[in-house]
Amino acid sequence: MAAPTVGGTPESADRADSNASTLLRLGWMLIGNAVIAVLACVIWIGPAWTLTFKDALYWIAAAGTVLLRWLDVFRHHGQTADGQPATPRHFRRYAIGFGCIVAAIWACVQSFELANAE
Repeated sequence: MAAPTVGGTPESADRADSNASTLLRLGWMLIGNAVIAVLACVIWIGPAWTLTFKDALYWIAAAGTVLLRWLDVFRHHGQTADGQPATPRHFRRYAIGFGCIVAAIWACVQSFELANAE
């Protein structure tokens, strides 16, 4: 049996796909949520119910996080927390739940003014 070679082989393609899948999962599980949390804090510091570029960035980050999950499920054979293959139903539940949560957080941080709290 010949030793596997690197570069252009199915083994290197699998490794590249595995790296991309790992980055996607880190993106939607960790990085996207961290960016949204930071932006929520930044919005909260400003005046209540003012729409600025920070709000646009917040919603772009939320949409980007859902897009990363979509790519994970449909292009990189994403998995559920228990290791089962993720299905379109899992993605829909994630997208709807995540959308409701980020909308509720955005409404809360827009409603209160942390900067002028005394």
